[in-house]
Amino acid sequence: MAGTMGFVRAGFPSSDEPMTPPPSGPKRPIDPGHKRPGISPSGPPEGAPGPAEASPGLFRDPSTHTGVFPRVFGILGGIASGKSTVSEVLAGPDGVILSADKEAHAALELPEVQERLVERFGPGVIGPDGLTDRPALGEVVFGDKDARKALESWIHPVVRARLWAAFRAAVDNGTPTVVVDVPLLLESALESADQGESPRESLRTPTPPADLPLDPPADGLLRYCDYLVFVDAPIKDRDARAVKYRGWQPGEVARRQRAQMPLDEKRAYADLIIHNDQGPDELRARVRAALL
Repeated sequence: MAGTMGFVRAGFPSSDEPMTPPPSGPKRPIDPGHKRPGISPSGPPEGAPGPAEASPGLFRDPSTHTGVFPRVFGILGGIASGKSTVSEVLAGPDGVILSADKEAHAALELPEVQERLVERFGPGVIGPDGLTDRPALGEVVFGDKDARKALESWIHPVVRARLWAAFRAAVDNGTPTVVVDVPLLLESALESADQGESPRESLRTPTPPADLPLDPPADGLLRYCDYLVFVDAPIKDRDARAVKYRGWQPGEVARRQRAQMPLDEKRAYADLIIHNDQGPDELRARVRAALL
């Protein structure tokens, strides 16, 4: 059943008309319409246009490139919802995961960034080992909107540049699958979209790999995502995971989540919803089933 199985894209809340897919190319080998529990196609929110078919595959110009343009998944979901696990399964052994969190952690260790951290927040945000104390920094930043904006202004340009360089390298290397795990994937596009325009309108016009700009686009990587996958997990499970694996205090997930785009809005943009309510093994099985 793999290879030519269709995929239904949900409508998007900020578009007045159903989006039209490009006229040529094979359908992506993914199907959300199977009967396995825990997987559901995302339906359009009330008042949104009806579903449209997914974007066909984007192929490189054979005269200048070899291989195919990667199949690109964008990962959505709440904090500690299981996005990393879903990303690993979607990428498979030959794919690439572009993780904003990983790049942000690396950016926090840059000398110029640490200098700004100490100047703004004091020496307590740098640990005795000389590394940035992320838990201490998080306590300061997520309780202060201005502090968070300042931190983002230092970190986000570095993260965008590194993610874009990694994406360009994946395209040039003929990587079959790219998974974009970026918490602000939608927010970046919404901020740069024209008023009244869907942030994914540009997805309708594929960009040839040879025409990829050197600098990251203002709307981020959303325009290159073929599918948006939302990982849905109960708040109690997400909170428990954050306490166990991140050392957070109970309730910290909800507090930090309030600083991001509401999950209901993110869910409305998804093409596929994977429910993470039965443990990691079942989560992996559900993702694999969605790819059949």
